[in-house]
Amino acid sequence: MMRTALSRYVRDPQKKLVDEQLNGGEFNEISDADWDLILPYLEENEKLFAISKDRLLTVDKQKKSHQEVYRKIMPATAHAPVKNDDGLSETL
Repeated sequence: MMRTALSRYVRDPQKKLVDEQLNGGEFNEISDADWDLILPYLEENEKLFAISKDRLLTVDKQKKSHQEVYRKIMPATAHAPVKNDDGLSETL
C-alpha cells in the first residue's frame, strides 16, 4: 500500500477489499493526477525489486488501466453524529 498525506493507494484488481477493512476510510475514484503521484514510487520499486509497472497492471494475463487495478482510500467524510437512543436514560 502506498500513501500520501491523506490518501492510500492499494492494488486490488479483484475488488476484494471491503469497507469494514478500511478503518473508517472510504473508496474514491483514482484519477490521472493520483496515477501521476504514485507512478514514481512504482518506478522506484521496479528498480529495487524488479517488478515492472506493466506486470503490476496485468491481471489474468491482460493489461488493465490503473483505474481498474488500483483503488484510492480516503478518510471518511464526517457525518452527523448518530444519537444513541436505546430507551435507557441516566439521571444524576
